[in-house]
Amino acid sequence: MTAVEFLVQWVSTGHLLGFGTGCPLTEIDELLPLDFTQESAGRNWLRRDYGLLALDCFGGPAWTLGGASLELHRIPAQPGIVVEWCRVTGVSFPRFMPWRDLADAVARRPDVPVRTRSEQGDFTEYRFAAGPVKVVVVAAEDERGDWPGQGDIWSVHLG
Repeated sequence: MTAVEFLVQWVSTGHLLGFGTGCPLTEIDELLPLDFTQESAGRNWLRRDYGLLALDCFGGPAWTLGGASLELHRIPAQPGIVVEWCRVTGVSFPRFMPWRDLADAVARRPDVPVRTRSEQGDFTEYRFAAGPVKVVVVAAEDERGDWPGQGDIWSVHLG
């Protein structure tokens, strides 16, 4: 599956690799066998960082997914994070992910309309009608380098 196909599926269903908000963390562990770092604030909040993906879970000890962030802005400075992700998921991301590629693919799917667009400082945020997913795009006139540049997707969020 291409990166664009993966993102279209996510924004159209609100599910990422077969899981969505409210999914038990034990099920995510089976679907996503990747190394991670973990931090928590007692029994109220748990965050797992898989490098490219970060998950926020609530309600321990029976943790459930509250939100997820695909941190595409990390790829240019840490290209190795894509290797393990691709091995496990079959999805490879390019160094930079242009918003235009995703927007064009979504435009071909009338069942996946963009619900809102808003400016957030140096970023533009797109929310989709199909689910609680938003895409954050670099709006500032930044050049590509160790970070995405203007028109590139910075991150994608669920929840």
